[in-house]
Amino acid sequence: MAKRFGRLICRISVKSVRDAVPKSLRIMVPFLRGGRTLVASNDGLLRQFDPTDGALIGQTAVPGGATTHPVIAGGVLYLVSGDGQLHAFR
Repeated sequence: MAKRFGRLICRISVKSVRDAVPKSLRIMVPFLRGGRTLVASNDGLLRQFDPTDGALIGQTAVPGGATTHPVIAGGVLYLVSGDGQLHAFR
């Protein structure tokens, strides 16, 4: 018998994320942090979506665009950009 992981706590429409970013992007794995769904991409933006309705609620510049999936440690989000720089966001 397959194990169940528990109840669904968040759902975001992939279509709303797709519609908010250009088609030629490489989108990294989205993740939930601080009540927001964060999505990094190679176009130079880290986008923030409302997890309840998928609305774009903010974005932050990532010079060079993201080339790695973001990692969170100690309350800091880390990712590497296309120009080889490690970026840290709090």
